Amino acid sequence: MSDDLVRRLAFPYPKDEDVDEVTLPLWVLELTTEAADRIEELEAAIKRQAGAARTLRQLTLAEVQHLSDMDRSEYFAAQTLNSERDANAILTDRIEELEDALAVAMEVLLIIEYDCEADYPPSHGAIGRLCHATLAELKG
Repeated sequence: MSDDLVRRLAFPYPKDEDVDEVTLPLWVLELTTEAADRIEELEAAIKRQAGAARTLRQLTLAEVQHLSDMDRSEYFAAQTLNSERDANAILTDRIEELEDALAVAMEVLLIIEYDCEADYPPSHGAIGRLCHATLAELKG
């Protein structure tokens, strides 16, 4: 209630009359009605503010949840990326090992092919032809 309404309601109360028998002047009734209307307006404003505060709270909680989910997502994405990097490093090492083994195998096949062609007559060069075919396939 405003200070003006409080000041205006501060009127002397008759001390010698019973409360049930007091007749209030019209201005007091009007002022009381005005105060009641103002209280209703303030209650409505408070309810609107409370509704807005609830909505803001819900939106804030939703945003916090969204940020928390994003943080978790980024954490898992970083973990996945690190895991994929580790797997790629392992695969790269393994590919290098296989390439080295293939190079050695090709050298051995070339040696066998050469030896077969040099030591055997063409009719007995099945191993040489097999080595030659295998080398051709490996070279792609």
